[in-house]
Amino acid sequence: MKSEKPVLLLNWNYYRIDITESVLQFADSFELVFLHDYHPSENTGCVKDYKRIFWNNYSSPYEILNDIRPAKILFYDIESFHQVSLTIAARNRNIKTFVLEHGLRGSYEINIEIQKYYTTRSNQIKVNYPNTSIPERVIRQSDKTLKFYLSAINWKNVFSLHWIFLFIYYRKKFGLTYGLYKIKRKFRWADYYINFTERNASYIKERDGVDLQRFRIIGNPSFDSFFSRVNSFQPESTEPYLLLLDAPFVEGDVFGMTPDQKNSFIEKLNEYALMQGMRLYIKLHPISYKSDFYVKHENIKYFTI
Repeated sequence: MKSEKPVLLLNWNYYRIDITESVLQFADSFELVFLHDYHPSENTGCVKDYKRIFWNNYSSPYEILNDIRPAKILFYDIESFHQVSLTIAARNRNIKTFVLEHGLRGSYEINIEIQKYYTTRSNQIKVNYPNTSIPERVIRQSDKTLKFYLSAINWKNVFSLHWIFLFIYYRKKFGLTYGLYKIKRKFRWADYYINFTERNASYIKERDGVDLQRFRIIGNPSFDSFFSRVNSFQPESTEPYLLLLDAPFVEGDVFGMTPDQKNSFIEKLNEYALMQGMRLYIKLHPISYKSDFYVKHENIKYFTI
């Protein structure tokens, strides 16, 4: 029997439980449909019980809307041609769109990306971290992508038509972040942005120029389960320790830190910990779980949960 719940279309990463568990709570009120990858994959992550669809199975955003008939659409970000196209089409169909924050960010990242562009004249700086799954940040535009993007346009978009076409130029010439920064226009905005803090919201405000009234500040929903685990945690010992939180995207993509530089920092931090009679605990980011380049030392302990 078909569910009578309204459909929530989620353009969301379904591989990682740490950022997906909070959106699964919407299943109480909605039928969840996940749209994340371009091609099917055997890796369903934590959403194997929910329907998944794929960009490349559709030739236009309206085909997605006709097939899924979502009541609302929740994005993790609106930055690619496909995402912008679906946002335009949803607005033309009067379907509300939302962007839900999923990480800690700030406006400083925009300034760093602008500086990168003018110092390197390249769209992207990518640090090659061995055995990690850091994805490419710039989606290469193909003829199929271009047709999908332009198919969103109808008569309702006549007053923003020139900006919709200019977006192609800016994204291709200036890359992802700086390209978005160069064309701060409403046609690619969501109706609402749900952010953890005002500090986090500064990233979207700086990059996209979004109006303040579109933001809803809610705190980090992942902290609910996090603090539950912390409250029930029983330490293995009472020995003093230093805690380092691993952040590959910030270290590598934003600041350009190489694996060797990261290990050098860890070694120096461990030397300080030893001088203070402390252990060094390092909480790995999920994309670092399979990395094997980290420095090994009996005083250092790595955690995955």
